[in-house]
Amino acid sequence: MSDQPIASFYTLPLELIHYIFGYLDAKTIVRTFRSICKRFYIAVKTYDQFKLDFNSISKSDFLFLCNFIESKNIESLTLSDRDETPGQIEYFLSFIRIKYFN
Repeated sequence: MSDQPIASFYTLPLELIHYIFGYLDAKTIVRTFRSICKRFYIAVKTYDQFKLDFNSISKSDFLFLCNFIESKNIESLTLSDRDETPGQIEYFLSFIRIKYFN
């Protein structure tokens, strides 16, 4: 038998996990990875390159992401005030202060 440790997604360095997150949308990252274990919760919480596109998102997902992701961790943001997303811009601006964006 080999004494080499078995590699797994759980043992990947944080930088590599964040690199993988770059290929996923914010909803998938937050809803899926943060609930796996404490290590992934921290990986999601410290990820600072979220690209948020709120053009077509359910209100519950919109509210969830706004409550979980800190403004300092948002790299790009697209808001919408269409018929499908009424009042989204006004709510977002009342909830998160633009001056805290990087």
